[in-house]
Amino acid sequence: MAPVSTASPFYGPPDIVLYHADCFDGFGAAWAVWKKFPNARFLPVKHGQPPPPDLNDRRVLIV
Repeated sequence: MAPVSTASPFYGPPDIVLYHADCFDGFGAAWAVWKKFPNARFLPVKHGQPPPPDLNDRRVLIV
């Protein structure tokens, strides 16, 4: 098993929000975050899909 790296918690608004694609729950969660942080970049993701590129040094929120 590959080692897991951990990052420090971030403060302030997220840069990127990852939410479950093709799912009402994922859309609802993304909408709730968008109401608070409308300037974040929202990316839909699916189970088993590789993570999006360029997440290093970004404040990422997964909902």
